[in-house]
Amino acid sequence: MFMAALTMMTASTVAQASQCSSGAECPSDDKLQNVVSLLHTKLQMSVLKRDGEAATPGPTQAEVEVEKETMAEALAVKSAEAEFIKEGEESQVAYKDTKESEEKALLKDPANLESTVAASQICQALDFAKTCQPFPGKLVLLVTVNRDMIDFFSQWHASASEFQNKSCMHLRVMAEDEEAKTSLIQLSKQKGWDLDIDHTPPPSLFQVRKAPFQSDEYLKIVDRRPVYIQELLKKGCTTFYVDIDTIWKKSPFVEIVAIDKGRRDLYSVSDVDVIPPQAATFCTAFMYVNPTTTSLNIIGNWTQSLQFKAILNQPAFNEVLSRGNFTVTQLPYKKFPPGSSYSRFKKEACIAHANCMIGHEAKRRFLKAVADE
Repeated sequence: MFMAALTMMTASTVAQASQCSSGAECPSDDKLQNVVSLLHTKLQMSVLKRDGEAATPGPTQAEVEVEKETMAEALAVKSAEAEFIKEGEESQVAYKDTKESEEKALLKDPANLESTVAASQICQALDFAKTCQPFPGKLVLLVTVNRDMIDFFSQWHASASEFQNKSCMHLRVMAEDEEAKTSLIQLSKQKGWDLDIDHTPPPSLFQVRKAPFQSDEYLKIVDRRPVYIQELLKKGCTTFYVDIDTIWKKSPFVEIVAIDKGRRDLYSVSDVDVIPPQAATFCTAFMYVNPTTTSLNIIGNWTQSLQFKAILNQPAFNEVLSRGNFTVTQLPYKKFPPGSSYSRFKKEACIAHANCMIGHEAKRRFLKAVADE
């Protein structure tokens, strides 16, 4: 009789161990099952010895009830823990699914992305190389400035700084001559700007003075562009080169994120609105370049093609692309129109670029008109 009651009691306890308070099946707990088994064995042995001479008194009914209550409390705690873990895992899965669906929706619609991704979020959204040796964990925003473009740089910096995030971006300013370096240092102090100013042009390109469009001196200056880019790529840096005769109206990073999160070899803009992109004439005034083998080949061939040749860098760049059958990712024309088409797309444009305009004064008037909009 006592054994039957004992068996029923332990069976009830085991059943409790396998059920949550909600009635759902909980994860098995070997330790608790072992404790129940030991208790059953102990009580059984005590009963078997009751009629023997050396029999040890078995547990009293009160002791059995205490053991049962203790076991029930332990099982209840374990049940609550299992339910908590289950809810946490379900919450994590739901959060992951929600984030993935949100990211897909943002990338599918750049306009939606622009309204939700602030400058502080670009660093997480943009997939750039974190291997930059001189500036670890950052992409490099690269510009070149000569003595006659200080005013353009000041205006560009005022507009572009709104969309730069210093936690993942480093601005590198290449001074093309000593006068530019001196003026940039003075401007930095006057404006309170923390500028990384470098003046280390290749030895063959010293003695730069005024540089009218397409003059020999102009050609010497713009020829340095691929050299600077190549040096940074070799050091593992994602490099974003931009001309400073521009005003940034919206974040260009949003458009780069919208196309494969910025993972492709090289992003650029076209001076002509054509489809397919293979027929585009890419503009070397705006290039977002990852340090990949393909990009190094493109920039290396471009640099080589300009050595000791007084030719424009942009035709040379497009010739390299055509000859090598390289692919460049074109950013939306309406978001990055040339100066000649800006009036058609001013509401949508991310930048206003004073290209296709000859002379400093013509560029200045264009940029002032954009700034006054």
